[in-house]
This record gives sequence, structure tokens and C-alpha cells, in this order.
Amino acid sequence: MTTDAMTTLPLTAPAALKPCELYLDHGSSRPSMTQGHHILPVYLQNRVYGRIQDPALMYLCGTCHDNTHAWLYWLMGDRSKPNPEPPARSKALAQRAYDWYIKESSV
Repeated sequence: MTTDAMTTLPLTAPAALKPCELYLDHGSSRPSMTQGHHILPVYLQNRVYGRIQDPALMYLCGTCHDNTHAWLYWLMGDRSKPNPEPPARSKALAQRAYDWYIKESSV
């Protein structure tokens, strides 16, 4: 798919319409807004394919989105290990993206 597919997807939404898909993992107050998180991050898709091939989103609150990216950046060697470590579901989502990237970039 191309980036055209992304333009029709809302990138922010009220949590009542698009609840955070990892919310129960972090235990802070219930989010009022969520944002679209590309399951396969755009910057990694651009590295592998030179474009966005998979625009699939999941909706995360800001805390879960930041936790997921913090762990992914550490896995990629771009930043130091987050302290405290993110919750398990955020780490698993980041690991999934990292594993995809390693597999696809070695083809």
C-alpha cells in the first residue's frame, strides 16, 4: 500500500471511540485521547521499502505510545535503555516491530 491509504485514517481520536489498546498495562488514569500508532513504524518501513507499505494502525494513549517507542529505540540501539522499563505489552509491541525490521532488512 502507499501513503495515500494513510490519509483516510484518523491519527487522533477520543478514547471513547478508539480506546487505547494497551491501556490496562500501565495503570495510570484512563486516557481521554488516543493516537494512531503504526504497527510497523513509518521510519522503519521507509528504511526497508523506501515507502509506507503497511499503513495498519492501532490506537494507543500517549503513555503507551511513548513507552513502545522508547523500548523500540533501545532495541534499535538508538537510545539508552528506558528506566523504568515499559510495561510488558509495550515491550512486546516494540519487539514485534524490531523482529519484523531485522527479518525484512536482511532479505
